[in-house]
Amino acid sequence: MPQPYRLAFGSCSHPALPQPLWPIISSRKNSAFIWGGDAIYADRNAGSNWTAVGLHRADGGWMVTFPPPSIHVEATPDVIRRWYVKQLEVEGYRKFLEGFDVNVSDIDGMGTTGMIRSKPIIFGTIDDHDYGQNNGDFTYQFKKESNLAFIDFMYGDIAKDRECALQEADEKDSCRSTENEDNSSSHERKGRSKLSDPMHQRSLDGKGVYGVQLFDFSRKINVDDG
Repeated sequence: MPQPYRLAFGSCSHPALPQPLWPIISSRKNSAFIWGGDAIYADRNAGSNWTAVGLHRADGGWMVTFPPPSIHVEATPDVIRRWYVKQLEVEGYRKFLEGFDVNVSDIDGMGTTGMIRSKPIIFGTIDDHDYGQNNGDFTYQFKKESNLAFIDFMYGDIAKDRECALQEADEKDSCRSTENEDNSSSHERKGRSKLSDPMHQRSLDGKGVYGVQLFDFSRKINVDDG
Protein backbone atom coordinates (compact mmCIF):
# COMPACT_ATOMS: atom_id res chain seq x y z
CA MET A 1 0.00 0.00 0.00
CA PRO A 2 1.31 3.49 -0.79
CA GLN A 3 2.02 5.71 2.22
CA PRO A 4 -1.01 8.02 2.69
CA TYR A 5 -0.38 11.74 2.32
CA ARG A 6 -1.65 13.94 5.11
CA LEU A 7 -1.91 17.64 5.85
CA ALA A 8 -2.10 18.81 9.45
CA PHE A 9 -3.64 22.09 10.56
CA GLY A 10 -3.20 23.94 13.83
CA SER A 11 -3.41 27.31 15.54
CA CYS A 12 -3.44 29.11 18.90
CA SER A 13 -0.06 27.93 20.17
CA HIS A 14 1.57 29.64 23.16
CA PRO A 15 5.29 28.77 23.55
CA ALA A 16 5.07 29.38 27.31
CA LEU A 17 2.36 26.75 27.78
CA PRO A 18 2.50 22.93 27.45
CA GLN A 19 2.13 21.67 23.88
CA PRO A 20 1.38 17.94 24.31
CA LEU A 21 -0.04 17.34 20.83
CA TRP A 22 3.17 17.46 18.78
CA PRO A 23 4.10 13.79 19.33
CA ILE A 24 0.61 12.82 18.13
CA ILE A 25 0.91 15.11 15.11
CA SER A 26 4.36 13.68 14.35
CA SER A 27 3.06 10.12 14.53
CA ARG A 28 0.70 10.88 11.65
CA LYS A 29 3.71 11.49 9.34
CA ASN A 30 2.27 14.58 7.70
CA SER A 31 3.53 15.96 4.42
CA ALA A 32 2.86 19.49 5.61
CA PHE A 33 1.65 21.53 8.56
CA ILE A 34 -0.48 24.63 7.97
CA TRP A 35 -0.56 27.28 10.67
CA GLY A 36 -4.03 28.80 10.83
CA GLY A 37 -3.01 31.79 12.95
CA ASP A 38 -1.67 32.62 16.41
CA ALA A 39 1.42 30.43 16.17
CA ILE A 40 2.64 32.59 19.06
CA TYR A 41 1.12 35.17 21.41
CA ALA A 42 3.45 38.13 21.01
CA ASP A 43 1.21 40.87 22.42
CA ARG A 44 0.93 41.05 26.19
CA ASN A 45 -2.24 40.99 28.29
CA ALA A 46 -1.83 43.78 30.87
CA GLY A 47 -5.02 43.16 32.81
CA SER A 48 -8.52 44.62 32.63
CA ASN A 49 -9.66 48.16 31.88
CA TRP A 50 -12.05 48.79 34.75
CA THR A 51 -12.41 52.46 33.80
CA ALA A 52 -14.44 51.31 30.79
CA VAL A 53 -17.10 49.65 32.96
CA GLY A 54 -20.36 51.49 33.25
CA LEU A 55 -23.30 52.98 31.37
CA HIS A 56 -22.39 54.79 28.16
CA ARG A 57 -24.22 56.56 25.38
CA ALA A 58 -24.00 54.68 22.08
CA ASP A 59 -25.91 55.20 18.80
CA GLY A 60 -28.50 57.43 20.38
CA GLY A 61 -29.12 55.04 23.26
CA TRP A 62 -27.37 53.57 26.27
CA MET A 63 -25.01 50.63 26.52
CA VAL A 64 -23.67 48.80 29.56
CA THR A 65 -20.00 47.83 29.39
CA PHE A 66 -19.27 44.75 31.50
CA PRO A 67 -17.15 42.71 32.02
CA PRO A 68 -14.21 45.07 31.56
CA PRO A 69 -12.30 44.76 28.29
CA SER A 70 -8.76 43.42 28.34
CA ILE A 71 -5.75 45.67 27.97
CA HIS A 72 -3.24 44.37 25.43
CA VAL A 73 0.23 45.81 24.91
CA GLU A 74 1.31 45.49 21.29
CA ALA A 75 4.57 43.70 20.54
CA THR A 76 7.73 45.18 19.06
CA PRO A 77 9.56 43.34 16.24
CA ASP A 78 12.22 42.04 18.63
CA VAL A 79 9.57 40.64 20.97
CA ILE A 80 7.80 38.91 18.06
CA ARG A 81 11.03 37.24 16.95
CA ARG A 82 11.89 36.14 20.48
CA TRP A 83 8.54 34.37 20.74
CA TYR A 84 9.09 32.64 17.38
CA VAL A 85 12.50 31.48 18.62
CA LYS A 86 10.80 30.07 21.73
CA GLN A 87 8.28 28.19 19.57
CA LEU A 88 11.08 26.72 17.47
CA GLU A 89 12.73 25.58 20.70
CA VAL A 90 9.64 23.66 21.89
CA GLU A 91 10.90 20.08 21.97
CA GLY A 92 7.86 18.48 20.37
CA TYR A 93 7.71 21.02 17.56
CA ARG A 94 11.46 20.81 16.97
CA LYS A 95 11.26 17.03 16.61
CA PHE A 96 8.30 17.39 14.29
CA LEU A 97 10.35 19.66 12.02
CA GLU A 98 13.13 17.05 11.92
CA GLY A 99 10.75 14.80 9.98
CA PHE A 100 10.62 11.04 9.73
CA ASP A 101 12.14 8.18 7.76
CA VAL A 102 10.02 6.79 4.97
CA ASN A 103 10.47 3.58 3.02
CA VAL A 104 10.06 4.53 -0.63
CA SER A 105 8.14 1.33 -1.35
CA ASP A 106 5.51 2.60 1.06
CA ILE A 107 5.05 5.65 -1.11
CA ASP A 108 5.08 4.59 -4.72
CA GLY A 109 3.67 1.07 -4.30
CA MET A 110 6.06 -0.15 -6.99
CA GLY A 111 8.30 -2.30 -4.81
CA THR A 112 11.11 0.26 -4.89
CA THR A 113 13.24 0.04 -1.78
CA GLY A 114 15.19 2.73 0.01
CA MET A 115 14.78 5.13 2.92
CA ILE A 116 14.44 8.87 2.66
CA ARG A 117 14.11 11.54 5.32
CA SER A 118 10.87 13.41 4.84
CA LYS A 119 10.52 16.80 6.46
CA PRO A 120 7.11 18.48 6.59
CA ILE A 121 6.54 21.68 4.65
CA ILE A 122 5.49 24.50 6.97
CA PHE A 123 2.91 26.86 5.51
CA GLY A 124 0.12 29.09 6.74
CA THR A 125 -0.92 32.58 7.73
CA ILE A 126 -1.13 34.81 10.79
CA ASP A 127 -3.86 36.07 13.08
CA ASP A 128 -3.76 38.98 15.51
CA HIS A 129 -1.56 37.61 18.29
CA ASP A 130 1.31 36.48 16.08
CA TYR A 131 0.74 39.70 14.14
CA GLY A 132 1.65 41.48 17.38
CA GLN A 133 -1.48 43.51 18.12
CA ASN A 134 -4.73 42.24 19.62
CA ASN A 135 -7.43 42.55 16.95
CA GLY A 136 -4.83 44.45 14.92
CA ASP A 137 -5.30 45.89 11.45
CA PHE A 138 -3.28 47.70 8.76
CA THR A 139 -2.55 50.61 11.13
CA TYR A 140 -0.18 48.46 13.24
CA GLN A 141 3.18 50.22 13.03
CA PHE A 142 5.22 47.01 12.79
CA LYS A 143 3.13 45.13 10.23
CA LYS A 144 6.01 44.73 7.75
CA GLU A 145 8.46 43.49 10.37
CA SER A 146 5.82 41.15 11.77
CA ASN A 147 5.08 39.61 8.38
CA LEU A 148 8.79 39.08 7.65
CA ALA A 149 9.23 37.41 11.04
CA PHE A 150 6.46 34.94 10.23
CA ILE A 151 8.04 34.07 6.88
CA ASP A 152 11.35 33.43 8.65
CA PHE A 153 9.53 31.28 11.17
CA MET A 154 7.92 29.19 8.42
CA TYR A 155 11.35 28.49 6.99
CA GLY A 156 12.87 27.81 10.42
CA ASP A 157 15.26 30.70 9.84
CA ILE A 158 14.73 33.31 12.54
CA ALA A 159 17.05 36.30 12.66
CA LYS A 160 16.78 37.76 16.17
CA ASP A 161 16.56 41.41 15.16
CA ARG A 162 14.68 43.23 12.43
CA GLU A 163 17.78 44.82 10.88
CA CYS A 164 19.13 41.33 10.24
CA ALA A 165 15.81 40.27 8.70
CA LEU A 166 15.85 43.17 6.25
CA GLN A 167 19.42 42.35 5.29
CA GLU A 168 18.34 38.78 4.49
CA ALA A 169 15.52 40.20 2.41
CA ASP A 170 18.16 41.90 0.26
CA GLU A 171 19.92 38.54 -0.15
CA LYS A 172 22.71 39.42 2.29
CA ASP A 173 23.42 36.22 4.17
CA SER A 174 25.86 37.51 6.79
CA CYS A 175 23.21 37.43 9.51
CA ARG A 176 21.91 33.93 8.76
CA SER A 177 22.61 31.46 11.54
CA THR A 178 24.43 28.37 10.32
CA GLU A 179 22.51 26.21 12.78
CA ASN A 180 19.37 26.82 10.73
CA GLU A 181 20.87 25.77 7.40
CA ASP A 182 19.44 22.25 7.66
CA ASN A 183 15.85 23.44 7.98
CA SER A 184 16.26 25.93 5.14
CA SER A 185 17.84 23.39 2.80
CA SER A 186 15.04 20.91 3.43
CA HIS A 187 12.57 23.42 2.01
CA GLU A 188 14.81 24.14 -0.98
CA ARG A 189 15.07 20.42 -1.76
CA LYS A 190 11.29 20.39 -1.98
CA GLY A 191 11.40 23.27 -4.46
CA ARG A 192 10.87 26.09 -1.95
CA SER A 193 13.19 28.99 -1.33
CA LYS A 194 12.39 31.85 1.02
CA LEU A 195 13.92 34.57 -1.15
CA SER A 196 11.90 33.46 -4.20
CA ASP A 197 8.70 32.86 -2.23
CA PRO A 198 5.93 35.28 -3.35
CA MET A 199 4.76 35.50 0.27
CA HIS A 200 8.20 36.81 1.21
CA GLN A 201 8.08 39.45 -1.51
CA ARG A 202 4.58 40.55 -0.51
CA SER A 203 5.77 40.88 3.08
CA LEU A 204 8.67 43.06 1.93
CA ASP A 205 6.18 45.23 0.07
CA GLY A 206 3.98 45.53 3.16
CA LYS A 207 1.07 43.74 1.50
CA GLY A 208 0.43 41.11 4.16
CA VAL A 209 0.95 37.38 4.53
CA TYR A 210 -1.05 35.15 2.20
CA GLY A 211 -0.22 32.69 -0.51
CA VAL A 212 -0.97 29.44 -2.29
CA GLN A 213 0.90 26.15 -1.93
CA LEU A 214 0.23 23.31 -4.37
CA PHE A 215 0.63 19.74 -3.15
CA ASP A 216 0.81 17.19 -5.96
CA PHE A 217 0.14 13.87 -4.22
CA SER A 218 -0.05 12.00 -7.51
CA ARG A 219 3.67 12.44 -8.19
CA LYS A 220 5.82 9.36 -7.74
CA ILE A 221 8.76 9.80 -5.39
CA ASN A 222 12.14 8.28 -6.19
CA VAL A 223 14.97 7.48 -3.81
CA ASP A 224 16.99 10.47 -5.04
CA ASP A 225 14.25 13.03 -4.35
CA GLY A 226 15.42 13.64 -0.77
